[in-house]
Amino acid sequence: MEKTRILVYLLKHTTWCKVGNFVTSKVLKRDLQIAYDTLEIKKKAKATDITDYINAEDLVKKIDGKPTRGYIIVNF
Repeated sequence: MEKTRILVYLLKHTTWCKVGNFVTSKVLKRDLQIAYDTLEIKKKAKATDITDYINAEDLVKKIDGKPTRGYIIVNF
């Protein structure tokens, strides 16, 4: 339980974690894996894991004309 609280703290202090921000799945996987490794959590990061820690909605958005999967941060 303590590691989960620390993980949420680490995520909230990333540059992208602000209510209303769109975050690509690629960025989420990278940052979640860094947090898992830092906390020695033996888990492979998936973008969908973000919903376990932060209230976020799945969305596909066009970036540079290409559909890009990601999440919008709803609240903490």
